[in-house]
Amino acid sequence: MKTRVWYLAKPTETGCFEAEEVFVDIDPPAVLGPGSLLRLPGTTELVCIERVLWDADEPDVIHLFARDPTRLPNMGEMLAAGWCQADGEGCRSASRAGRRGR
Repeated sequence: MKTRVWYLAKPTETGCFEAEEVFVDIDPPAVLGPGSLLRLPGTTELVCIERVLWDADEPDVIHLFARDPTRLPNMGEMLAAGWCQADGEGCRSASRAGRRGR
């Protein structure tokens, strides 16, 4: 089963958004839940998991949603560290099911 972590990053281009969603797929050695702390590539602080979602329409993925960072990491650095933009640009298409209602 794949575990996808969702986070925020500062856009590389100036636009109307202050932050954009990014994700990275990980293979943790244990089941993670709210309150779990992760050190992930491209981040300078520990990432705290706030919510967990499993969707019956996408049963092979568990979505972990991180607490908003105190300082937005740079999008370019995040992409270079293996993260993908939420729209799937630069990597395979990502499900956005977990972001509904956020």
